Amino acid sequence: GDVLTASVLAMPALVKTGDRILVRIAAGTISVQAELVAAQSGALGDVIRCVNPETRKATAARVVAPGVAEAVHAF
Repeated sequence: GDVLTASVLAMPALVKTGDRILVRIAAGTISVQAELVAAQSGALGDVIRCVNPETRKATAARVVAPGVAEAVHAF
């Protein structure tokens, strides 16, 4: 009989630390995607830190699907 709220539900992680994930960004008609490494785990909608394994540059991305995120901004 309890009411379910977001605070009592545990969302499963769609991305785990160390996973290689596809990160996308779109601006107008231009769309770019890259394979980055997740530096944090995250569930749907979470903003996580991702790192380019070649340049070591970090970026923030919002988890949108298993193994997929949308870039938000640079750290």
